[in-house]
Amino acid sequence: MAPHESACAAVGRRIRFAPVKNGSSLAEPNSIALSQPQDAVARSFVLHLGFLAIGLGVVFRSMLFSGFRLMHVNTGDTRLVNFILEHSYRWVLAWLSLHPISLWNQPFFFPTANVGAYSEILLGSAPIYWLFRVAQFAPDTSFQLWMMAVLTLDYFAMIVFLRNCLGFRAFSSTVGALLFAFASPRLAQMDHQQLLPQFFTVFALYGLFRFFRPARMSSAQGIHLFFLGSVLQLWAGFYLGWFLFFGVLVLAVWALSLSRHRTPLLQRLCAHRRSVMLAAGVSILVAAPMAYHYGTALREVGSRPFWAEGQTIPPQAWWYLGPLSWIYSWQERIGWFVGMPYENEKRLGLGWISMVLATLGFYRFERKHRSWSSLAALSALTAILLMTLYPGGFTPWEYLSRVIPGATAVRSVSRLGLWILIPLSIGLAYLVETARRPAVAFLIAAIAFLEQGQNIPGYDKLEIRRDVSAIAARVTKGCGAFYYAAAYARNKENLAPVYKLQIDAMWASLETGVPTVNGYSGNFPKGWWELVDNRVFDDSSRSRLRDTLERWSRSHRLDPARVCWIETP
Repeated sequence: MAPHESACAAVGRRIRFAPVKNGSSLAEPNSIALSQPQDAVARSFVLHLGFLAIGLGVVFRSMLFSGFRLMHVNTGDTRLVNFILEHSYRWVLAWLSLHPISLWNQPFFFPTANVGAYSEILLGSAPIYWLFRVAQFAPDTSFQLWMMAVLTLDYFAMIVFLRNCLGFRAFSSTVGALLFAFASPRLAQMDHQQLLPQFFTVFALYGLFRFFRPARMSSAQGIHLFFLGSVLQLWAGFYLGWFLFFGVLVLAVWALSLSRHRTPLLQRLCAHRRSVMLAAGVSILVAAPMAYHYGTALREVGSRPFWAEGQTIPPQAWWYLGPLSWIYSWQERIGWFVGMPYENEKRLGLGWISMVLATLGFYRFERKHRSWSSLAALSALTAILLMTLYPGGFTPWEYLSRVIPGATAVRSVSRLGLWILIPLSIGLAYLVETARRPAVAFLIAAIAFLEQGQNIPGYDKLEIRRDVSAIAARVTKGCGAFYYAAAYARNKENLAPVYKLQIDAMWASLETGVPTVNGYSGNFPKGWWELVDNRVFDDSSRSRLRDTLERWSRSHRLDPARVCWIETP
C-alpha cells in the first residue's frame, strides 16, 4: 500500500486529534498525549450512549411501549430464529448436565437428521442469548433483548473502527455507526434477524487494518483478529460470513492486480507468513464442522436452480426502501419499482439524499487517501456489478456463482447491501467529519437518520404462547413423536398461515421434549412436502393428511402408533 499517515500510527499511545482545518479530510495527529482527558472521554461516551438510546428507542418503540408484549416482526422467520437460539441454549445446558444432545439434529422434521443445517445455526451470536436465558428471561423476551444487544454491538464496533483506525471524532463516528447499525436495509430485513449481528465483520476488518497499519496491536495480533472475526461471523450467520469472505476475496484480487498494492501486500504476507498460516489453519479447523454439516445437507436436499430475477440485484433496488419506510413508502406505486421479484429482499436504499451523501463522502475519502480506500471502493463496485441484473436478463453472477465456494447456497445476493453499508457508513462519517460548520454536520446527520425510518410491524407474543401451550397440553408421555394439525371450518376467514402453525408445533416440541414431524426451515427433507399444509377442514382432508403421515412414518421406520396425531380447533 502507498505510505499514509493514519490516526493509528502511534504504537502503544493514545492520540488526541486537532480540529479539522481548511476542509482537510481527517484531523492529523499533531498533538499526541499519553491519555485523553477524562472529561473528554466521558463526554464522548455520553454522546455515544445518547444516540444509541435514540436509535434503539425508534427501532423498538412499539416493543418498548407495549412492555415487551409486541415482538418484531412476524410469526414466521422471527420465531424460527428464536427457536434456533433456544435449541442452542438447551444444547449447552444438556452438555453441562452430562446428558448431551445434538446441535444439528433438532427436534423437527422427525426423524430426519441434520435439520439444523437446513437454515442458519447462529452459534456465533448465541452466547448473548444464553446470557438472557441464564438471567431467567423467557425465550421470546430473551430474543427481544438479543436483538437489541446485537444492534448495540454493531453500533459500538463501528464506533471503535471509525475512531481508532480512521481517526474520526466522536460525533462523526456516532453518525457513521448509527447508519451502520440502524440503516434502512437492515431494518427492512428485521424479519430475518440472523442478519442483525454484523459486529464480527467489523472486528475482522479492524484486524485486517491493524495487520497493515499496526498500532495498539501488532500485525500478528491483527491477522489473528481478522481470522477470528471472520470465522465467528460465519458461525453467527452464514450469509454475513459468506459476504465477508466474498468481499475480502474481491479485495485480494484487486490488490494483486494493481502493482502499487501487490508488492506491499506480498511483502507483508511474507514477513508474517507464520502468523497468517497459523491463524488461517485454526480458522479452517473451527469452520470445518459447519462446512461438513452444510455440505451434507446440500447433498441431501440438492441445490436450487439459478433464477436470475430472484437471485440478483436490479439497479433500482439501491434506491428502493419498501412500503414501510417513513418517507419513501410511495415508491411501491412507482412503475420503476413495481414488480420486482422478492421485493422484500430488494429494499437496499438508504434514502435518496443519504445515498448521495454517503457515496460522495466515501469518494472524497478515497480521493484524499488513495491507499486502502481505493481498494475498498473498487471491491464494492465490482461486487455490485457482478451481482447486478442487466437488461435482457443477463448477469455475470449466474456463471461466477458456480465457481466461488459457497455461492450456490446464497439464494438472496441482495443481502450484499448489508456489506455495502460499511463503506457507506465510512463515507457519511467522513462527510460529517469534514463539514465546515457544526450546523451542516447536524443537518447531514438528521437527514440520514430520518431517511432510515421504518414502521416495523409486530405480533402479540402472549397470544403465541397460548397457542403453543394448547398444543403441548395435548402431547402425552406415550408419544414417541407427534404431528400437529389445526382444524378449521370451511368458511372460516383469516386462517393462520401454514408457517405459523408449523412453528407452533416446533415450539411445542421444545416445551414437551417430544420431537415433531412438523417443521419449517430454509429447506425441507425429501418426501415431506405433502405434510406442509397442516390445516384440516373436514373428514376428507383429515383422512388424506393422516394417510400421508402414516406413509412418512413407515418410510422412516417409525411405528405409526407412536406418532401421535395432535389436533386443535
